[in-house]
Amino acid sequence: MRRSVTNGVCLGFARPRAVSRCISVFLLLLTLLSFSGWRNDAAALLVTPGQALEVEFSFFNTPPVVPGGVDVLALTTTPFSASESNISVNAELFDGSTLLGSGVVASAAIVPFISAGSLFDGITSNLATVIDGTIDGRIRITPNFTSADGFIEFTFANFNVRAGRGTSDGSQVFAAPFARVQAAEVVSAVSPVPLPAAVFLLLSGLSVLGGIAVYRWRRG
Repeated sequence: MRRSVTNGVCLGFARPRAVSRCISVFLLLLTLLSFSGWRNDAAALLVTPGQALEVEFSFFNTPPVVPGGVDVLALTTTPFSASESNISVNAELFDGSTLLGSGVVASAAIVPFISAGSLFDGITSNLATVIDGTIDGRIRITPNFTSADGFIEFTFANFNVRAGRGTSDGSQVFAAPFARVQAAEVVSAVSPVPLPAAVFLLLSGLSVLGGIAVYRWRRG
């Protein structure tokens, strides 16, 4: 009697050909997800002591334009929930792996980086690639918790990265369009900034190993 491939796949009594097809489909989906940049905008990102949040962003084809010129880049993350109020954060701005500026800000709610001489209050940084719109941007924030049980829980959909010009120490004019926030992840506070190319190479390597395993299975 002929067995049902549908019922047998991945349940331990399928034909080897059906199992190999299952593995091949899984590896194909894994590769497609790595190309598509799949993300869940509603995903919660929980940061606890010893961890940091990294947000990747880039500008669209045209540089951000604002009267007087851009001298502020700011990440906003609200609303979020936290174990305590007024948690300061160490913040870093990167263009790829190049550090453009770092310092401490009073809250993760708004993390501003400014050019020297800006009227806005923030972390003095080199914003040249922000001004011309070519930045391969990463913002890394590490909360300074006062308790071992401290936490901040962010939601990806709430993140915005905007460029503009400071008009005073507490307000600014933002440019449009906003930057495109591409991804965010929670990492170890002492780990290096991850590179997308490294992740892609890892997934590619796993796909190759999976293909070899399937080939040997069929021949064996």
